[in-house]
Amino acid sequence: MRAFFFLLAVIGAACSKQGEAGSCFRPNDNACVEYDRAQGAAGRRLCSGMTWTPGEKSCPPAGRIGSCAKKDGTEWLYVGAPNNYNAASAKSACELGSGGIFTPAPAASAP
Repeated sequence: MRAFFFLLAVIGAACSKQGEAGSCFRPNDNACVEYDRAQGAAGRRLCSGMTWTPGEKSCPPAGRIGSCAKKDGTEWLYVGAPNNYNAASAKSACELGSGGIFTPAPAASAP
């Protein structure tokens, strides 16, 4: 019986290191990164001082110009100040600036 409770305690401790899924919107970069449950706690800490939104796929859809896939994850890029991205400048910032692969957002996402 003790082994059972010990096992429950170990599983509970392992699960507590996970956070909730969510996203971090970085207005100074016109970018938003989504985190799953496994990355949620770390993502929330990294998002300190920026806008954290709980939930899966919680980056705002309005104003997306495209996504930038990098080795450590994917971020959405948005139109508007301060970067005033268009498709070409967002692609350049992603591929030349950070070594990612840019994918344009579907036309319905752009304002």
